[in-house]
Amino acid sequence: MKEKFKYLILIDDDLMVNTFHEVVLSKSDLCEGYQFFEDPKKALRFFKDGQGQSPDAIFLDVNMPGMNGWEFIVALTQDQKQVPPIFMLTTSTYEADKRKAAKFQEVKGFLQKPLTLPTLKGVLEDLSAD
Repeated sequence: MKEKFKYLILIDDDLMVNTFHEVVLSKSDLCEGYQFFEDPKKALRFFKDGQGQSPDAIFLDVNMPGMNGWEFIVALTQDQKQVPPIFMLTTSTYEADKRKAAKFQEVKGFLQKPLTLPTLKGVLEDLSAD
């Protein structure tokens, strides 16, 4: 089993959520490196320009202004041959969002915000099993 993530990308427009996630990641010892994007369009440019290493996973907010998580996935899959596993993050309990997530093969999970240590461990285990 994989012991830790090498690199994660988190895309969320909420600065407070990102701050909380940074605290969880920095204290967890489950991740060697991570990068946050508050603007999904900047994250797309990051991938298009081939900047940095490919992440082990993307944690992606569903609802963001300008470009939501679903639009981000469509744009990313049109541009990239290989897409890292995506885990949708939301405060929503809408079943429609869960059904929509199931239609994207890149989406490996639909998680409630905020990320917690047990959730991160579960994702790591899931990715290690694949």
